[in-house]
Amino acid sequence: MKKVKCDKKVVKKSTTVKSPTKQYLTVYKNTDPEVLEEVLRMMKEENPDAKITIVYDGETKEEDLSTLPPSKIKSRYWIQVIRKKGKYPKDTERSGKWLIFSDKNEIDQIWGRVKLLTENGHLGFASKVSTAKENPNAKKSDVGVICVYSYDWTDEKDVRRIREELRKIGITQKIPYKSDLDTIEKKYQVLGHKRISKYFE
Repeated sequence: MKKVKCDKKVVKKSTTVKSPTKQYLTVYKNTDPEVLEEVLRMMKEENPDAKITIVYDGETKEEDLSTLPPSKIKSRYWIQVIRKKGKYPKDTERSGKWLIFSDKNEIDQIWGRVKLLTENGHLGFASKVSTAKENPNAKKSDVGVICVYSYDWTDEKDVRRIREELRKIGITQKIPYKSDLDTIEKKYQVLGHKRISKYFE
């Protein structure tokens, strides 16, 4: 075993692997998320093709930054989860998402609820959340956003079904729905675009 030193803690890294593309990282369950993210980044830099397995005190988990609080992640703009249960249509060229804006000091808690609903098949095909990394497209630096995707913004029944599920977990304020095409075409309020939303409820 060799040890990877970080500012706050020492995390053990296993070098006993069967192939160069498989590595193990052994950490304690109370390891600081920022430290864990930094170690993962270092390992990826050493071997970009490696598949990393995290072992929490004997409990094995595949590498997954979505298990970390988004407010602690600074290496990327977004983390994403996908639907794991139930059938849902494949996304189309008309896909889009509900946008949940939240103060960054509250986004971890909201994301936890959205993540659970997404993985358990109650929403659309995926959801993602902004992290602590500053995004030039953000309207305010202290506000984060959660995107809850649906396959087709013209399927009003499905879009509104997802909206109702979000109300059940406390998202009762009015929120916008934006098509992915508008995002691809770089239509953002911060850039001066108006009336982007397909729905607002």
